[in-house]
Amino acid sequence: MIPRSVSTAIVLIATLAATACTTQTAPTPAATARPVHPWMHEAEDGAITLATSDPMQVMNVIAWALQNRRHDLLLDQVISEETKAEYRSVGRDPIEAVQWLVANEGDVYRMFNLIRGQRGSMRSIGPRRMRLRVDGQASEHLAVTMMDIVLENRSWRLAVIR
Repeated sequence: MIPRSVSTAIVLIATLAATACTTQTAPTPAATARPVHPWMHEAEDGAITLATSDPMQVMNVIAWALQNRRHDLLLDQVISEETKAEYRSVGRDPIEAVQWLVANEGDVYRMFNLIRGQRGSMRSIGPRRMRLRVDGQASEHLAVTMMDIVLENRSWRLAVIR
């Protein structure tokens, strides 16, 4: 014989399970669509918009785009318009900035890791401009030690990295 408290629990579980099966509806795509990252928004057609509201997010966006080989997004949405204009003004193609990031990917990651690991600093260098850099001895053996970012259209973009 099953004790009364156990049989009551079994009936309750069976009732809840039956109710869940009969009343549950499939979630709508809008209800399940969540951004993978707080700085990434994907439209229904698959188009991706990157929007960085925090200067530190620029590192995350660059790392994600490099890892996922989204060079198109690096050029279109990460490299600042100011930087692209500077490239064009000297007869160079802004894609060279993306190519540089790809060629120096490992060094860029090392710099990002040190900045995130409290061996870096962030300071304002002008209106809507910030500099993130590796400080002190941690920077001595790095090929890439700093990056400047600029606020364009309410999103932080990469201006310079070296």
